[in-house]
Amino acid sequence: MSNVVLVSGANQGIGYEIAKQLSQRPDYHVLLGSRDLAKGQTAASLIRETGGSVEAIHLDVTDRKSMSAARQYVQTTYERLDVLINYSLGQAMQDTFATNTSGAADLTETFLPLLKCSRLPRMVFVSSSVGSLHTFADFKPSYTMTKYFAPAYACSKAALNMLMLHYNVQYGDKGWKINACCPGFRTNFCNHDEKAGPVDEGALAAIKLATLDEDGETGTFVNIKGQIAW
Repeated sequence: MSNVVLVSGANQGIGYEIAKQLSQRPDYHVLLGSRDLAKGQTAASLIRETGGSVEAIHLDVTDRKSMSAARQYVQTTYERLDVLINYSLGQAMQDTFATNTSGAADLTETFLPLLKCSRLPRMVFVSSSVGSLHTFADFKPSYTMTKYFAPAYACSKAALNMLMLHYNVQYGDKGWKINACCPGFRTNFCNHDEKAGPVDEGALAAIKLATLDEDGETGTFVNIKGQIAW
């Protein structure tokens, strides 16, 4: 039976790429979460044209009713969830934390019962290297950093890393694979800045973590090059 994967915020950008690449792997079926269901359905249709196994579901991580409805659908249809990928972007400080941190926490709590039904539960928190305390302890501003990343975003991602570690403490020793990754400086987030890398590469770290086997790592913070300092 296929691994059932839920990707939040997946109708565009890196979330879309994660959904697309995972859906094209054998034995992976992706639930493409989107705040705007019409946009999600359009994205899912495009992915299916490439041979992906995917369907769109309505999912707003700032709306608990939306998350509960999504969980009910997954429970009724599949009876479990194998992989949860928390991906989202935010706005101002309160809204950013509501989306990137508390929204991710609420989504995780909502789907924990279904993850517990999986043979090998995997959780991937899509974070950012700007959430690294080590980086900011010796921070040397660059054009890239100062142009795109506000304190609200960095703080929310640092908190998201702690959230990931919290769940790893709870479930890592039970065989769960719970990790955070940074997609890097990518075109969709940075309005196609010439210094940004291609969006399809940004999905690679999350794909790796979403497809870990029993011997895979847990409790890590990585990008496509390897470990990121906390």
